[in-house]
Amino acid sequence: MGYHLAGILLASVSGICLMGAILSLLKPIWQSGPLYRRKLPSKGYEADFLQAITAAYEAAGDIRGMLLVLEGRWRKGVPGKRIPAALAYLETSRYRDYETTLYYLSDQTEECNKVLEGILEREVRKQKGLALKNEIEE
Repeated sequence: MGYHLAGILLASVSGICLMGAILSLLKPIWQSGPLYRRKLPSKGYEADFLQAITAAYEAAGDIRGMLLVLEGRWRKGVPGKRIPAALAYLETSRYRDYETTLYYLSDQTEECNKVLEGILEREVRKQKGLALKNEIEE
């Protein structure tokens, strides 16, 4: 009788451990999803981060490079959550457009939107400038 109870107890503990292992393996699957679809913080940026955005764009020369530079420097706080979301949108979404990428980076304040609009305008000018140059050569 005692051996039967010990066997049942051992089987129960083994089953619980097995279920825990299976659930821990499946957890990333059901919690996965693009970072840009997760809730982003509503707090605003510090003024030094807005300056860092401009400096990173000037250093990198494009929006993707800017996000990579910012990601290396700002890993915590509000920027640490918004930068990976914007980068994930730019790399994995269906449309991969710059306007929405910068929307995910924005904290929706007027100062931040002005900085990001300036960057977007520079990117558009860069693209249009290349198109005009190619038309002149032809």
